[in-house]
Amino acid sequence: MEINELSIQEKIGQMIIIGMDTNYITDRIKTMITKYKIGGIILYRKNFSNYEKMLELIQQLKDLNKDNKIPLFIAIDQEGGKVNRLQAISPEWKNLPSAKEMRIMADDSVYNLAKLIGNALHHYGINLNLAPVLDPPKDSKGKPSFIEVSNRSFGEFETAVPKIRAFVQGMKESKVLSTSKHFPGYDSWTNSDHQIAFSTSSKDVILKNVELFKEFADEIPVIMLSSVRFVRLSNTPAVFNPKITAMAREISPYTVLLTDDLWGVSLR
Repeated sequence: MEINELSIQEKIGQMIIIGMDTNYITDRIKTMITKYKIGGIILYRKNFSNYEKMLELIQQLKDLNKDNKIPLFIAIDQEGGKVNRLQAISPEWKNLPSAKEMRIMADDSVYNLAKLIGNALHHYGINLNLAPVLDPPKDSKGKPSFIEVSNRSFGEFETAVPKIRAFVQGMKESKVLSTSKHFPGYDSWTNSDHQIAFSTSSKDVILKNVELFKEFADEIPVIMLSSVRFVRLSNTPAVFNPKITAMAREISPYTVLLTDDLWGVSLR
C-alpha cells in the first residue's frame, strides 16, 4: 500500500487515534472507523472487564475496519507497575513489575518478561504498546520526577539502555510495536493528565535527556511527545512546540510522532 493511493480524507484519518468511553462499540466509534477511516484505537481498563470481552471488542473493531485500506492500530499502555491495563482481564497480570523494578532485573529476565507480555498482546490483537518510558528519574530541580515517584522510569542513561533494549526486543519478537515516551523527557514533578505541567530545565539538560531517545531512534518506531511545558524554550506544551517537534524529527525522519492524550489537562 503506497501513501499516494490514499485520499486526503484517508490521510487525515490515519493521523488520528481515539479512545473509547464505553466497553461496547458506539455509533460514534463506527462512524470514526468506517467514514473517517481513523488510524487506530487506544484501549483502557474501562473498555473491558475480562479476557472474552477484550477479544470480542477487538474483533468487532477489526471487522468495522475490514474494508479500509490500512489495518487499525490497536494500542494500549502496558508499561507494568501502576500502568498495567492487562490486570483488568486476568489475575495473572496483576503484579507485573514496574520500570523501576526492571532496573534491578537481569537483562534476559526483562526480555523474557516483555516477550511474555508481547505474545499475550499479539494474541489479543493489540499491535502497538505505548511503552517503554524513556523519561529521566529527576525533575528540572534535581528532585525525583513525577515519573520516578510513579516507578515508571528506567533510570539514568547507563542503567536504562540495556533494560529498555531488552524490553523493546521482547516486544518486537512478539510482533508488537513499541513507543518511546515522553519526548524530550518528562522531567516535571506534576501529572500533566490532571494539571498543567512545567519544566524549568535548561536547553543543555533537555538535550541530555534527549540522548536516550536518540539511542533508540532506530529500534523504536514511534515517539510520543510530552505535554510538559519547557519554559526555557517556550510556554506551549512540548507536543505543540516547533523547536521540540523539530528535535524529534531530526532524531529520526521516519519515526511516527504521537501526541500524549489530548484530553489531559496540560493539553486540553
